[in-house]
Amino acid sequence: MHSKAKEDLRKLVLPEGAEPRTLKAAKILVKGGLLSSLTLLGREEEIRQVAQKEGCDLKGIILKNPEISERRDEFAQEYFNCLLYTS
Repeated sequence: MHSKAKEDLRKLVLPEGAEPRTLKAAKILVKGGLLSSLTLLGREEEIRQVAQKEGCDLKGIILKNPEISERRDEFAQEYFNCLLYTS
């Protein structure tokens, strides 16, 4: 499974970037070379604090705060559309 994943590298965005379990998963994915890029969503300072506490290196991981993103309205509309079509 790992060798197949390495052949077809993908981008991945994970919510709740400050959660220890999310950070541990991110560390495994980046270290394993299974992705072309990894983005964690959340407040950057909070993610950095938890990562430091958990001993997780954020090198190679993109941090994005959707609360202050210039695309916030676009994200909200897309989320709303998803809710409409899954109900």
